[in-house]
This record gives sequence, C-alpha cells and structure tokens, in this order.
Amino acid sequence: MGDMSEEEIIRYVYINLGQKMDFDLHYTFGNKQERTKILRRSSSEEALDKAMEDHTIICKSLSYILERILTEFGTSIRTVTAENGIHVYNIVKLKNGREYILDLEDDLEYIQSGAKTQAFGLPLDENKQK
Repeated sequence: MGDMSEEEIIRYVYINLGQKMDFDLHYTFGNKQERTKILRRSSSEEALDKAMEDHTIICKSLSYILERILTEFGTSIRTVTAENGIHVYNIVKLKNGREYILDLEDDLEYIQSGAKTQAFGLPLDENKQK
C-alpha cells in the first residue's frame, strides 16, 4: 500500500471493512438456540468465507476477518473475548511495541454514517478489557 504507515494501513482496512459489513439480524433477534448456533460456527473458515461473501457478521466473525486481512499485511493482531465471555474484538501490536484495541463491530454504525470512529485505537488496559 505504497508509502502508508503501519497505522494508516490498519485504519484503511478497518474503515473499508466497516463500510462493507452489516450485523447479522438473525443473531440479534434470534432465540437463544439460534444465537448459540451462529456464535459457535462464526469463526470457522467456512463461516468467515460466507460472511465475506454476504457481508453479514457478528462481532466474533468480524474480528476474525479483520485479523485474517491485517495478518496478510504483516500486522501483529489477535482476537480476544471480553471478560463477559460474549463480545469479541481485536488487539493489535505495532512494530514500535504499542498495543491498542480495535472494536470494529462497535464502530460499524459510526463508519457507515460517516461519523468519527469510537472504538479504533482504544488504550489497552490489562485490568479492564471491555
């Protein structure tokens, strides 16, 4: 990506992906059994490929897709589960050693409305992860 810095590449991918994806309403409005089924399969290669094709995600699949893409750019990124055991997001580690949180699912509405992101580059606090 030319002369872009590591952070610029991460932000570009973050915004671009956020413009293309929609939250899975079957997960939002499904019963517990349906939500559990969607959650369990959401990180499989097949589910990630399907999410990329139909642009429908939940936080878990979106985090793994972001990880997959940014890894291709050489970014050190990991997908983590919040203390509540439900929400999933990413942590990146820049080459300079700085780490921060990316929560693209939380930012979808802001990105798609053209507003400023709220969950990009949040400070990493080991004592309180989302």
